[in-house]
Amino acid sequence: MCLCRLRRILLALAPFVPLAAQSEGSLAEQIEREIKALHLSEPKRVVRLSCPEAIAKALEGNFDIRIYRRMSAQDQARFEAARARFDPYFLTSANVRKYRYPTVRILDVGGTPVSDVEVNPGMNRQLSTGFHGLLQTGTTWSLTLQGQREDTPRSAWYGINPRQTILVNLTLTQPLLKGGWLPFNMADVRIAANDAALGRALYEEQVAEVVAETEKAYWDLVYTVKKVRVQEEAYREARTFLALTQERRAVGYKASELDVISARTQVETLKSELVTAYSQLLAARDALLLRMNPTSERTFLEARRGAVGEARFKIEDIYVEPTSEPVFESIEVNIEEALDRAFRRRPLYLTYKLKEKNQQVEIERRRNELLPRLDLVAEWNQHGLEKTLSDAFSELGSGKYYSWYLGAQFELPLFNRAARARLREAEEMLWQLSFERKKFENSLVADIVKAVRELRSTTWQVRSTRTAAELARKQLEGEKKRLESGTTTSYTVLQMQNDLLDAQLKALKAAVAYKTALVNLKRAEGTLLDEYDIQVR
Repeated sequence: MCLCRLRRILLALAPFVPLAAQSEGSLAEQIEREIKALHLSEPKRVVRLSCPEAIAKALEGNFDIRIYRRMSAQDQARFEAARARFDPYFLTSANVRKYRYPTVRILDVGGTPVSDVEVNPGMNRQLSTGFHGLLQTGTTWSLTLQGQREDTPRSAWYGINPRQTILVNLTLTQPLLKGGWLPFNMADVRIAANDAALGRALYEEQVAEVVAETEKAYWDLVYTVKKVRVQEEAYREARTFLALTQERRAVGYKASELDVISARTQVETLKSELVTAYSQLLAARDALLLRMNPTSERTFLEARRGAVGEARFKIEDIYVEPTSEPVFESIEVNIEEALDRAFRRRPLYLTYKLKEKNQQVEIERRRNELLPRLDLVAEWNQHGLEKTLSDAFSELGSGKYYSWYLGAQFELPLFNRAARARLREAEEMLWQLSFERKKFENSLVADIVKAVRELRSTTWQVRSTRTAAELARKQLEGEKKRLESGTTTSYTVLQMQNDLLDAQLKALKAAVAYKTALVNLKRAEGTLLDEYDIQVR
């Protein structure tokens, strides 16, 4: 009886400490073993990361960014290819022709009377070299130097034998209507330049998308980590309360069998919720690692198998411990100012304008194709003819022998249905692009308004849920004291424990929701990269 009275006295003095100091230690160790047994995996390496560090690693290794970076390089290559249309070409050719023609003409065989078929031998050597190209005004040009040596040893027709001929030729063709002038001929260059700017805008948009998704994944991981810690603490408290209730029941002190069942139910429920929380934690870790791609250019499979002597990476061996806290700093956002920033800074909005510019260039080109063709053609030839090559060049330089030509060519399509159809198609495409831009404008306005509304809503949620969590804790402490005095029941205490857990989780969720709303707002505005001083090149 004395031992029972002593146990009752101890329980009355310390109702939430079921056993002596040695028992407390063994119970705490047992609870930690139970918690550890609920883990779904045992990571072998802990990686501590702040939010900026996670974003930096994502920018370095994310595959989406690598893809868009190469797409931007392709756009730049297409721009250079469009400009290369006006690069000059060098052309050279050489040929030798030798012949032995049959002839009965006296002029072919040196003036001797011809009584039978004679042989008229000869050899012709030609060399031509020069440049040709297209100017930005649509002018086609060519400048060539031609040399020819012709040898007909038996012919009386030519006074000089062999003969060296030199010719310099300059030819210009300028379209005056269709195909002429800068707007038409620079169309591909202008479109390629806009495409390059469009590619850079899409690249910046993708970088911002990766930053936003990485940050949201990071805060989601922060939430799941803290959620696990809160639920582990709730499990410890529920498990301790079960031990206390069982001890009270054993000594017959203010605890019934129903109280033990209720406490055990609470423990099993929290155990199930804790397993779910561990699963959510691993999923949040995987989502962050997937966006970061810490294996750089290798895939998870390649890094998992690894080459000989190469470090291997297994995603299940990594535990990411976030070091940044979801700090709450209440800010006021003016919707009109946010909209102004969005329409000035959002890269994706710029892409719609660039597409419309490209289509307007295309319409200009199609309108030019409706015109008739009127080309001005000019040609200049400088000649030199002598026995030797040097003398032929001397004659060429003297300017004595030349010829020129000036003319015009006119072409009028009778129906031109294809050109008209292409113009209508281009105009319809511009109409479609303009409405796609207007559709995005509506979407962007809605996104800004929604993001501002969510930011304001989560601001109030953070304040109210923090206050609710603090009040729930005080309420539980008060209910425990009432249980000591016998004025309440174990069931009520269990309910209070659940209320505290729910309030703590709501406070955590509200804090992360606020950070997510802030990310969504800056993402919609196009100012997210400024937060981390990220320059897109």
